[in-house]
Amino acid sequence: MGVRGLRESDLPEVANLHHRVTGESPWTPGLDAAYERWFSEVFFRDPRSATTEGVEPLVHTDERGVIDGFLGVSARRMRMGSRSYLAALSSQFVVAPEARSKLVAFQLLRSLLTGPQDLSIADGANEHSARLWRALGGVSSHLYGTHWIRALRPMSLGAAIGARRRRAVALARPLASPVTRALDEVLLRVPGPHRPAAPAGIRAEPLTPEAFIEHAPRFCERDALVPDHDVASLRWALSRATDLGRGAPLECSLVRAADGEPLGLYVATLPAGELATALHVAASERGQEPVVRYLVHRAFRRGSVSIGGRVHPPLMRALSTAFALFHARSTHMLIQARRPELIEAFDRGVATFSHLDGEWCIRFLPSDDVDPRAERGGDRPWRGRALRDRPPRDVASPRPTERAVRVLQPRST
Repeated sequence: MGVRGLRESDLPEVANLHHRVTGESPWTPGLDAAYERWFSEVFFRDPRSATTEGVEPLVHTDERGVIDGFLGVSARRMRMGSRSYLAALSSQFVVAPEARSKLVAFQLLRSLLTGPQDLSIADGANEHSARLWRALGGVSSHLYGTHWIRALRPMSLGAAIGARRRRAVALARPLASPVTRALDEVLLRVPGPHRPAAPAGIRAEPLTPEAFIEHAPRFCERDALVPDHDVASLRWALSRATDLGRGAPLECSLVRAADGEPLGLYVATLPAGELATALHVAASERGQEPVVRYLVHRAFRRGSVSIGGRVHPPLMRALSTAFALFHARSTHMLIQARRPELIEAFDRGVATFSHLDGEWCIRFLPSDDVDPRAERGGDRPWRGRALRDRPPRDVASPRPTERAVRVLQPRST
């Protein structure tokens, strides 16, 4: 009974627990296999975690040895100048409903935060998990919890967002698509800044993992804290991003000026008719506006209805110039560190932490061969797709969180 590290033999039980807490679709053999492949790939095959001792996913077992809580933990390497730091990224925080009065969530998170890492990060915590993090010494990073979006086809964007949030809209979207596309075509014929144009004198070339590692440092000169990528880990993250794109092109490009000077780089999924995602964008001071404008133009040319991503603070002015809007999501980004300079890097906006380093690349996405409708005999859209449409988040009950907060807070006199 208590907290221990996850073993590969635990995967069927943990997958069942995760689905029971977060899933909205019927359990099927195909979904079972998809869950186990995902847990194995993310928590045992990631090169960043495979070579790191002491930073591991955690489970809580009850008195019978049954797993009633899980906290996904992945290792990340960061550096600040010549100093190297170990970071732990938490995700997929789930507790069985029948165990939520036993402070299971508190025990799991406390075990994580007392680990050997220098920095702990939660990239998509819900409100209840965020309260528990703060009670244990974590702080919210409001700046890095901010996202941006640039509308490219406003009518189609509205339909796409509605389809993600409302089942009735999802059913009607195939009928409405011709109408929204036609309205967008009319809007885009009107001259103005809403129609993205490619910056003059800019060219791009394919970006390999080796080229990424070679050129990325020159675009992070002002950043005090940056990811310490290697070829194996970067190749793994890009492979995950490609799989999550469901056939949408993953575009990795190095952007150069007319004189050949590297201006910046980006990694983005650019699906036609859907929301494009900028996974990583970096640029020199000279290249900030050209790189952002080129990326927006590429998403427009690919037929995406919008493009967005996590805010990288040095690019905020360039994004604003490109008519991007900034917004906060319902989930929180939280950090906890033993060294004040690590917290300060996030507070000052001089840290680099993109979707390649966070939860985006390790979220759950059922494989194409899973069709839960087959056993239900219906054609209704699978409600479980919400697992891949909504941002990844921790799932913790309010009851243990509030109880833990009350225990840790001093009583007023």
